[in-house]
Amino acid sequence: MKKTLALILSLILCIASLAGCGTAEENKKKATADKDDVTISVWSTEAGAQSVWEELVDEWNSTTGDEKNIFIDWVTTTDSTQTDVAEQNGTLPHIMNVSGSQFTQFIERKSVISLNELPGGEEFLKEYDQPGIDGDNLVDGKQYGVYMNVRTGGLAYNKELFKKAGIVDKNGEAKAPETLSEVVEYAKKIRALGSDIYGFAFPLKFGTTYPLLHPLSSYYDGKTPETAQYYIDLDKLTYDYRNYPEQINWLFEMKKDDSIFPGAETLDNDTARAYFAAGTIGMIPAISWDVSVYNNQFKAECDWDVCKYPAPDGRKEFKQWCQQGGCMLIGRKAALENPEETMEVYKFIYSKETRQAMFERGINLSAKTDVLEDYDKDAVDPRFAKFASFVDETKRFAQSEAHIIEGDNFNTLFQKVWIREISLDEATATLKKNQESGLKKAVAQGEYDVERQKRVNDYLQNGTEGLDLTWNH
Repeated sequence: MKKTLALILSLILCIASLAGCGTAEENKKKATADKDDVTISVWSTEAGAQSVWEELVDEWNSTTGDEKNIFIDWVTTTDSTQTDVAEQNGTLPHIMNVSGSQFTQFIERKSVISLNELPGGEEFLKEYDQPGIDGDNLVDGKQYGVYMNVRTGGLAYNKELFKKAGIVDKNGEAKAPETLSEVVEYAKKIRALGSDIYGFAFPLKFGTTYPLLHPLSSYYDGKTPETAQYYIDLDKLTYDYRNYPEQINWLFEMKKDDSIFPGAETLDNDTARAYFAAGTIGMIPAISWDVSVYNNQFKAECDWDVCKYPAPDGRKEFKQWCQQGGCMLIGRKAALENPEETMEVYKFIYSKETRQAMFERGINLSAKTDVLEDYDKDAVDPRFAKFASFVDETKRFAQSEAHIIEGDNFNTLFQKVWIREISLDEATATLKKNQESGLKKAVAQGEYDVERQKRVNDYLQNGTEGLDLTWNH
């Protein structure tokens, strides 16, 4: 019996030994691979794009990542305190979205590293070919990131109501307005279609910045008091608002004609968009994200389209309003541990393929127009593609000087004019006084750099290269 047991144990040990020889070699290979693997952590705040990002990251990890032993750990979070804590503890991820205040603070405190300092960063910046925004992602000549997406404005219009009102071209198709006078004219014709039909909706409760000031800024070059949307004389420290009436009076003309949707002062953007989607409003200011709104949140019951924002009469378009977004920063400590791998993942995030995927899924417009070269036209809503065609990739950006105004701002004063509490002339005079008071106080306290702003204007208006736009305060 003892011999039998000894034989069995001997066989077991032999088998185990043979098996161990085979797995030892495999384990050695696996250990080597695991040792060479690098995981790059990315924190994103784009909750609306989470599923698309996860799909793209899974594809990267199973293909390019597997080939290069570079894997991405993608986390979506909207909790900015998590990033604050990580910065304090020195555990920031390799790549991250941050809030506006964190963006400036992290750069100032050197918690993040510039692309210029990473291997291949300079080459990437040349290839991506997007000027940095001085005082924003460009500080002391170093660029801390690039922008991925952009939003832009236009005018959404109900093609069905246009046709019913006879606002058509020679082919019988709805004819989009090109001037503010045409907006007033078309709104009046649409209002005549019925007691519950209105020509234009202006959600004043939403504010005037997106629906009015930003789109109309396209038509003013800012070089002189005659051509500026509003003009700051940086030598005299005075404001000139002579062109404000043409930016505002057309709205009051529609109000007088009863062609604008009633109760603008209490009308929020969602309510206005819901009425437009229901087919009872002819025209409404729109931002590129509204395509998704009318396809999902307030599903449009009408046939609608979008055009560039109509111009003030006699004005020629200078530049399309665009607002960039999606600039990711790079954590200094983590990136210096894996510099090449961090740069590889950063290039993937901003690649044409990634931006095109976001565009084709209706998530974001790309800040670069190369995605329009060969995108899947069957996958993209034509109105979203039209917004993409409005994007001006050559538009220059720079962080302008800003100051607190002393008293009511434009939005507050405009609402007072709208409800006839004060006149437009009174509002303009008050705004001028409030702005000038705040400007002079900021200059006296060293919070507004006049000379830098002159250089910013030169860069924006004349395209002058090589100016020092470094933030000095």
